Amino acid sequence: MFELTESNSENFVVNNFQASSSTEIAFPSMTIAGLSLFKKTDPESIKKLLINYQNDTARIENVYEALRSPDANFALHYLQSGPNNYVNSSVSNFDSAIKGLSADYWSKALALTDVLDHMTADTRLEWKNNIAGWDVPLFEQDAVVSTIIELLLNRDKYLAEKVDGIFKGLSKVHVTNDPAGFTKRFIMENIIGSSAKKEAIDDLRQVMASFMGRHITPMRNMNTGSIIESAWKNNSGKWLEMDGGIIKFKVFKKQTIHFEIHPDLAWRLNEILSILYPHAIPEEFKSRKASFKKEQEFDLTQKLLSNDLLSALANLEPTRIWDRSGYQPRVIGTKDNCVSMRYHLDNKALDAQLDVFMVSCGGMRPNKHSQAWEFDYDFISIRDDIVRLGKAPDHISYQYFPTQTEMSNEVIERLDIQPTDELLEPSAGQAGIAGGMKGLGKSVVCVEVSALNCLVLDAIGFDAVINEDFIKYAATAPKFDKIGMNPPFSLGRAKLHVETALTLLKTSGSKLVAIVPPSLKNQLSANGYQVQWSAMFYNQFENTNATVCIVEITKL
Repeated sequence: MFELTESNSENFVVNNFQASSSTEIAFPSMTIAGLSLFKKTDPESIKKLLINYQNDTARIENVYEALRSPDANFALHYLQSGPNNYVNSSVSNFDSAIKGLSADYWSKALALTDVLDHMTADTRLEWKNNIAGWDVPLFEQDAVVSTIIELLLNRDKYLAEKVDGIFKGLSKVHVTNDPAGFTKRFIMENIIGSSAKKEAIDDLRQVMASFMGRHITPMRNMNTGSIIESAWKNNSGKWLEMDGGIIKFKVFKKQTIHFEIHPDLAWRLNEILSILYPHAIPEEFKSRKASFKKEQEFDLTQKLLSNDLLSALANLEPTRIWDRSGYQPRVIGTKDNCVSMRYHLDNKALDAQLDVFMVSCGGMRPNKHSQAWEFDYDFISIRDDIVRLGKAPDHISYQYFPTQTEMSNEVIERLDIQPTDELLEPSAGQAGIAGGMKGLGKSVVCVEVSALNCLVLDAIGFDAVINEDFIKYAATAPKFDKIGMNPPFSLGRAKLHVETALTLLKTSGSKLVAIVPPSLKNQLSANGYQVQWSAMFYNQFENTNATVCIVEITKL
């Protein structure tokens, strides 16, 4: 027997008690490009596999000996045969059976590591073919421990080979002839018709997903090809983001794609390349460049969606309407603004995660047992963009809490909208106020910092949807007759947003109505305005106990 443990220095240690003196083998935990990309392999899991392999070998040997008897061969002849359908009742030899068992256990052992994830496609396929063809050593202690340690220690080299293959696929030149590496802009022609080029971009996305701590396996379900083709058809020549902004790209009508990698990840990719080519890439392309000092801004981070959730979103389709009156049910159409899973989702945790996301986009399940969601707009029209962006607004950093109907109705009533009024909702979210304004005035403009919410607003249909922070937008914005708003509250933003919005009122009689914290009553700078306050509203926002009120401000 043996023990496989992890030392305090995060080294794996193997003590072989079968030999006369114990043999200790250790290797350090690994980082690359300043990141801990590699998964730890659980020593106890490998130990259990070896014990199970020994037990299964004994089981096969016992059965094999029993099946070699004349009585067993006689019985198997009739048990495995039927009229006119003779089946060979002989069994494989013992050595062959153990080779097959070993192959299964090697597959299980590799699955406990992340080695295959970091290999090139060719190397990974070679390993899989060897296992499928039983061309592997017996799954015994010495071979297992030494092979797994060697594979784990070589993960940086495997990843470097994979990154090198990606670079060649993207640039068609060797890095020694292009020392800027991944920091340059890539240009590829005929992208729509080339599966190999789209595959290279997909491989790049998988590697960078590991940089961001995301699971790699489901990445292909995000369908890089469809994202690129959608950009070509619907946003030709326009810069778009992919995977939370790690890639910026645009596709032209002539089927040429330009794309750039976020600088903070590009230098890490170059550092990985330097493992294979230490002298090919200058130091300036292998380290983070000093950034210029920027003006302080609010943190507007977006939370990346899991690849499992993105895969589920990619499998949504318009809900089918079935005619079941005949002998065989048939589809006669689809339900407006309703989507369903193409295939039933058995994973309850993922189903719950998907439901939370769909609700955040304005969807509602017709019943708790269905995997369908109804919307007030065409969700499918924005689904591909959500999958491309790979992110959703973080409700805390964005201070996005949807406006409830009761308050929204009072805001709109107090605005007293006229048919000629030009209307604005800053920080519009998903149109909690603007939705009620629509159709009442001359025009409705929505300003919203979240790209995902802007997709929803575009799908609902407003005269203009501006994807920008409201404070920045206001610096050059036109004037409006009426403004309805539910501003962010934290860090003094409610006061800042309301006072900024006041500067956008057109003339005397123009009005702003806002949902604000009561503390704002003694803080607003409203000289030249008439101000009225409503009664308190309690517990109006989900997941927060905030007390709010409505302020009505008319320009004098």
